[in-house]
Amino acid sequence: MSATRVLLQVLDRLKKQRKKLLIEGNSWTELAEVTKDIMEIEKLLIKMQEMQK
Repeated sequence: MSATRVLLQVLDRLKKQRKKLLIEGNSWTELAEVTKDIMEIEKLLIKMQEMQK
């Protein structure tokens, strides 16, 4: 399994977790951490994509 595919799967899980946290609305700290992780993975995926060009 490629690194990109693994990162995309992790990103998908984090987005689902973020959606759940938004609906529950009881842990803003955890929501902020998950959002930060999502942004970091997205940045990494962009860098990986640029390296492949």
